[in-house]
Amino acid sequence: MSAGPFLLSKYETDEGTILPIRIQPETLTVADNAEPAGGADGPFVKVSGSKRAYGVHPRKLTLSRSVGSADYGSAKAYARIVMLTSAAFTAAVIGSTVAYAGVDWIIASKTAESIR
Repeated sequence: MSAGPFLLSKYETDEGTILPIRIQPETLTVADNAEPAGGADGPFVKVSGSKRAYGVHPRKLTLSRSVGSADYGSAKAYARIVMLTSAAFTAAVIGSTVAYAGVDWIIASKTAESIR
């Protein structure tokens, strides 16, 4: 659901390490999802892929469209976005509404960060 090319940003792990990450530009528009301050150093965080792969698997929100919306029941009814800081992830409340890519979504679930 990208509005353009990927953007180089920063991701703060739960331990406070800042790593580089490639995200879609509209990811930064979700409430309080600003990139962390400081320099990024280390391997890139992989946003998608197998949970069996080694590396940092970022914390994410799964967003869903509300019942009755135009995309409800289609493949476009869900979106997963990375939360760049632990504080933003903690502040996100399941069931609340957020704006993403110009559309209102409901936070359906939260997936915690994992490191393998």
